[in-house]
Amino acid sequence: MLSNLLRSYLPKIENIISTSSSNLLDSTFATLKSQKDIQRGSSLLSLMNSPDYSNSDFSFLCYDILNVLSVNDVTVRIIGFRAASFYLDNNSPFIDMMPSIIQTSLQSPLLVAPALNALSRFINPFIYENLQKNLFELAKSGSDIVRKLAICTIFKVYQEKEDILTEF
Repeated sequence: MLSNLLRSYLPKIENIISTSSSNLLDSTFATLKSQKDIQRGSSLLSLMNSPDYSNSDFSFLCYDILNVLSVNDVTVRIIGFRAASFYLDNNSPFIDMMPSIIQTSLQSPLLVAPALNALSRFINPFIYENLQKNLFELAKSGSDIVRKLAICTIFKVYQEKEDILTEF
């Protein structure tokens, strides 16, 4: 029932995105940053993650995602990490500003898993060097999920640059 309803709205949403994607993106991130309607912002991001848009380059969203990740509300930050994992890669603009945001998020039990999940999608050697100590600590964590995500993140860097692992 719900999936049929969403499918009926998908052509309308695709039309909106194709004609005025800039306005939709601006309103989505403005909604998330203002913290007024978090559910609406999350829904808009989910719709943009449909298979039709998976090949599109959304790396220009990095600055807006950084702003969403800087909000104090944990729910908004989780949505921001979700957006980061969907739309960013290790060559995105402003990606080198992420270590400080990730570092503070790794200290929060509610944000550590979403932060590591997003980090595993866009980590590069620069980010790794800044977060190396934190990642090795998390790889020894008592939580299975956190340990697995930390090891997957470290492994992604190893695949890119094999000589980067000196401590392991």
